[in-house]
Amino acid sequence: MKKIPFLTTLAASLCLCALSACGGAPQTQMMKAAAEGEGGAAVRLTSQLHEKEYKSGDGKVLLGKYSYTLPAMAGAADDDASAAAVDVFNDDMASILEEESSSWDEAMKEVEELYSDFGSDSWKSGMHWIDEIHYESCQTDTLVSLRFEHYVFSGGAHGYTYYTSYLFAQKEGREVTLADMTDDAQTLSQAVTDEILRQIEEKDLNMQYGYWDDYAIYVAEWMDGYSTYFNDAGELEIIFPAYDLASYAAGAQTFVIPQSVYAPCLNDYGRLLLGIS
Repeated sequence: MKKIPFLTTLAASLCLCALSACGGAPQTQMMKAAAEGEGGAAVRLTSQLHEKEYKSGDGKVLLGKYSYTLPAMAGAADDDASAAAVDVFNDDMASILEEESSSWDEAMKEVEELYSDFGSDSWKSGMHWIDEIHYESCQTDTLVSLRFEHYVFSGGAHGYTYYTSYLFAQKEGREVTLADMTDDAQTLSQAVTDEILRQIEEKDLNMQYGYWDDYAIYVAEWMDGYSTYFNDAGELEIIFPAYDLASYAAGAQTFVIPQSVYAPCLNDYGRLLLGIS
């Protein structure tokens, strides 16, 4: 069965990037907005580093820190719609920063209490809590696909790494979800689930990594909160973090889904966003 350590619970409380689904406009309206203009062609993603340290009251002991590397959209937008899209994207990233840092501020209050209870003599070097975010991106004229890697350490033998994702329609200036890109989410879910299970069987991953007996249940939930990222080759990458399919030692399990598997399940809008004819 799926094992959920303390860090998983903590990470879930800190997670923002599994963002809520957008309100859906009619597909014809979304397709028109996605197809019009050259929005996004003149803008690019840059990285911004946000860091903060938390120290004891006397300033001598490092209790925790966060380090978030997040994207920002920059460059000369060539029309009002493109400029508005840049603002929306950057506002979304600012919201991620605000919610992640605020959540970590709350976590640090717990650390301060622990330090107060046990004193400086029990606080060894390297015990400070850590919250880190890094990202990967794939940007086209129509779609920005982001995958965030979160690392959380709150003591113990090791930290916990988990993944979230974000899709942004550049020309419309809005977050989109996989549900926006298909008219039959169940068919898409089943097609990708079958492909993942096929890869597991073909590569004998079950035996190699010692999957939990009920791993197939979690594979089937790939659309529900797991990271989904479209790479430069047009493939769909899905990551199951450690503990979900197997033990921590097995590490994160990544599956790359060919376009030929998921494309037939997309609607016209989804194909337009991904540049699939």
